[in-house]
Amino acid sequence: MRHRPWRPLAPLLVFAVFICAYHGFTLAKSIRYFYPAYPVFAVLAGIWLARIAEGTRRSAPWLARALPAVVVVATILSGVAFSAIYRRPVTRDTASVWIYEHVAPGSRFAGESWDDGLPFPTPGYDAGAYSGPALYLW
Repeated sequence: MRHRPWRPLAPLLVFAVFICAYHGFTLAKSIRYFYPAYPVFAVLAGIWLARIAEGTRRSAPWLARALPAVVVVATILSGVAFSAIYRRPVTRDTASVWIYEHVAPGSRFAGESWDDGLPFPTPGYDAGAYSGPALYLW
């Protein structure tokens, strides 16, 4: 931090450290609470990659060109892999269709009081025929 080029970034860095420390020490660590720090991390990563590229331009010019490209490709692949979650049917919907097709109506399914029970209401099927007792967790 003694070098002057980093001083304009100090507020961003303090903000990101504060967000991560504040939410990192809570009991429930949901990733959505860290979202405000993501743009800061993206900016800092871009600056870091640019510095590495500048430093290796003379000694290893191939690394200066390859490193940013590798990071961009890895970021795209990570996004494609993450979006695969949303390209498949929700497992509860699939399980509900399986129950309707393989379990006799009148069979009862117990469900937790705080959660959605199975089978889910699905067009063309009667979920009421499978309703069972609610299990209370206390």
